[in-house]
Amino acid sequence: METSEFPQRATLENLAQLLSRRLRCILLDQLGAFRGADASVAEKSLSSLFAFAAECVRESLIENADILTLFEDLYECCPEEHLTKLFPLFERAIHGSKADGSDKIQLKEHQTHSCTKICRLIMTKLTVTHDLQLRGALLRFVARTLPLTHPSGKQHNNQPQSQAGGRAR
Repeated sequence: METSEFPQRATLENLAQLLSRRLRCILLDQLGAFRGADASVAEKSLSSLFAFAAECVRESLIENADILTLFEDLYECCPEEHLTKLFPLFERAIHGSKADGSDKIQLKEHQTHSCTKICRLIMTKLTVTHDLQLRGALLRFVARTLPLTHPSGKQHNNQPQSQAGGRAR
């Protein structure tokens, strides 16, 4: 079937889906390289892939959810010994590496849940005693990502907790 049979608008609407699928295929191919001998080459390739995906998000070619799905796939399939080297990819994408934050991804309010899900996924792969530095980095990331005013910690009826159902002391 030729693309000329479809209106131009339809192909532009499908561009985001096609780009997202292709990025996911490339990610899965790159993850296969971790099983090979040279993991440093695979790490550089993944870094380039996620830099490109972040640029696609900033240019509105793909959605924020697409890059979060890529990160989720990465950390689900990544061997434990590479998590420490690959976590900064996620951190840079979410918080940016420039001082002004111009290169970070602007998360929507409901997408912070995806970030904590990814962090929880990484934490389950880590050993309790050997991966303390990465655990600390994950906790700092979560603290930086979820603001203190996150709706999960607020009373929704605008009453103090002692009046909203807890006992006043």
